[in-house]
Amino acid sequence: MPGAPELVDESITTIEHLLKMLGKSDARQVRNQQERSLAKATALTWFKQARGKLVMWQLDHDLAEVDVGFKALLESSNRVVLRAVYVARLRALKRELVTLRTRALTAAEKPKSGIEAAPDFTPLVRDPKMQAILFRRWHETGLCMGSGADLAATVMMGGLLEGLLLARLNLMPNQAPAFKAAAAPRDRKGKTLQLRDWALKDYIAVGHELGWIGNSARDVGVVLRDYRNYIHPAKELSHGITLTPRDT
Repeated sequence: MPGAPELVDESITTIEHLLKMLGKSDARQVRNQQERSLAKATALTWFKQARGKLVMWQLDHDLAEVDVGFKALLESSNRVVLRAVYVARLRALKRELVTLRTRALTAAEKPKSGIEAAPDFTPLVRDPKMQAILFRRWHETGLCMGSGADLAATVMMGGLLEGLLLARLNLMPNQAPAFKAAAAPRDRKGKTLQLRDWALKDYIAVGHELGWIGNSARDVGVVLRDYRNYIHPAKELSHGITLTPRDT
C-alpha cells in the first residue's frame, strides 16, 4: 500500500484536476452538472478511500483540518455556488493537503493497539472534527488495554458511549421525546435538566426507553457505567474491586 505522503499526493492531484476543469469556463456560477459531479466525486474519494488509509498514521489532528475542507466541497456540489468561491476553497484545501503531506513525511504508523478497527461513526456523527475525536478515543482505548491500564480503558469506553448516545440524540429533528422520556433526569421541580447536566446513566436509560438500544446493550452500558466509577480511589477501596484485563 502507498505510504502516507503518496496517499496525500493522490488527493492533491484530484484537487488540481478539479481546479483545472473549473478554470475552463468563464461562467460566474458553477451550474454545469459535470463540474458539480466531479466536485462531489473528489470529496467522496477523500472520505471513502484516502482518509480511511491515512488513519493508520498519527495524523488525526491534521486529518480533521482537511476534513473540514472536503466537507465544504461536498456541500457546495449540491447547490449552485460562485466559481470564485469554489476556487478559493479548493486552493485553501490544497494548502492544507500540502501541509499534511509535509507532516506525513515523518509521521509514524500507529502502534497495534490490540483492539479491532474503529467503526464508522459517520452515520451518527456528521462533524468531521468530532469524528476525529472519536477515532482518537477509540485508538487510545486500545492503547490502554494493550498496556494493562484497564481502569483507564474503562473510563475511555464510558466517554465514548456517552458521546455516541449524545450524537444519536442530536440527530433527532425534534428532541422533545427525549426530554419528555420518563427516564430523562429532572430537577426537584420536575423540569428536565439541560443536556450538559445529563450523566451517562441518563443517556443509557433514555436511549433504551426510546428504542435506540436493546436490553443487552443497556445492561452492558450499566455495567460499564458502574465500573467507570472506580476511577475514584475511595470507591475502589470501599468495594474491594480492582479491574483486570478480564473485566475490559
